[in-house]
Amino acid sequence: EATAGSFEVLAKKKGIELLLLNSLRHDDTAIISETDLIRCLTNVISNAIKFSPHRGMIMVSCKRIGAEIFITVEEQGAGMPNTHALKPSLGTFGELGSGLGLKLVKEVLDLCGGSIKLESCSRGGTSVQIKLRAQIEVAVDLIA
Repeated sequence: EATAGSFEVLAKKKGIELLLLNSLRHDDTAIISETDLIRCLTNVISNAIKFSPHRGMIMVSCKRIGAEIFITVEEQGAGMPNTHALKPSLGTFGELGSGLGLKLVKEVLDLCGGSIKLESCSRGGTSVQIKLRAQIEVAVDLIA
């Protein structure tokens, strides 16, 4: 939540609404370091802001399904062909990126057993889904 919230000022400068939907429980924990998670989310959310149109909306959602945690970032830009996912391109206000960000995100997620999936949405925009392994709590009953 803190990472997504830290982008509100940047989003507002472009007239973009940033919406956070978090259905994780307080004790849901992903198997990734906090530093790596912040690095990945920073890249994905800043890309969403970069490619969103003025007065657009970005939705960041978090949920757990079984032993996996999903973080999805959806924006309403023009969409992104799969061939452009790992190449530098200009944002809606002419912002230039290096084209390295999503490659680094993929590498970080690969190292912790996670993954990233990009899809152009049928209504326009791009959806980026980060999948992480969830920490599993095991209850042990001791019989005396």
